[in-house]
Amino acid sequence: MVVISFSHGTSNDKGIAVSFKSKFDIVIMQELSDCRGRLLVLNVKIKDRSYHLINVYGPNKDAEAVNFFKVCH
Repeated sequence: MVVISFSHGTSNDKGIAVSFKSKFDIVIMQELSDCRGRLLVLNVKIKDRSYHLINVYGPNKDAEAVNFFKVCH
């Protein structure tokens, strides 16, 4: 079974996903996402080690990007 986590955008834009091969030994401990499809944070365990995986889809326009990353910081 393939493991997929995602943060939805709208039907026309945004949205991110992370997928793992079915043979990959991973357990998703916690999943956090925003409601706009721009941020996905996974706390996972891989072979008895913990990791934080972060997937970010930043805005393309400079002013929006600056504000977005200030909030993320």
